[in-house]
Amino acid sequence: MPGLFPCRRPRPPRGRASFRHLSRLRNAWVWKALLSRQMGAAGMVVMALIFLGCMSLSFGERTEVVRAEDATLLQKGEVTVPPGQAQIVYYPIPYPHPPNLTISDTFGFDHPTVVEQAPDHFLVRNNDHNFARTVTWRAKGVRVPTAIVSPTPAPAAPNLPAEPVPVVPPR
Repeated sequence: MPGLFPCRRPRPPRGRASFRHLSRLRNAWVWKALLSRQMGAAGMVVMALIFLGCMSLSFGERTEVVRAEDATLLQKGEVTVPPGQAQIVYYPIPYPHPPNLTISDTFGFDHPTVVEQAPDHFLVRNNDHNFARTVTWRAKGVRVPTAIVSPTPAPAAPNLPAEPVPVVPPR
């Protein structure tokens, strides 16, 4: 009965020989190339390189670790802010740039807010108009670099007489 339905193609066989029907398709050479062993091996190598590249593995290179404790300065403190007012808090050791500042208080409502922040101080405002708040602050930032200052020698004092001497022109 193949003559009754001329436009109907036969179904490809199932199982181990299921790729044999690809030769009848238009792009059979593309499918054969994509399903070859060489392409499978190349795909596995590319995936392995992607995984190793994403993990940033370094083989045989020396890396230097800079400790954050050496370059950062952590300062803590407490300040009591009167109700509805602002308080300026100066850091004991100033920073070269405004540090990472976190504040916290013990109550849950009307949290104090930082209004202004500078390298040497910050301004905190108590939003509660009824009670004073004790604010705990913590500042972490880059330490001011310590410059090595070598003492400059004092200029040599010229040998001057104790009394003024008139200048006599040469003859």
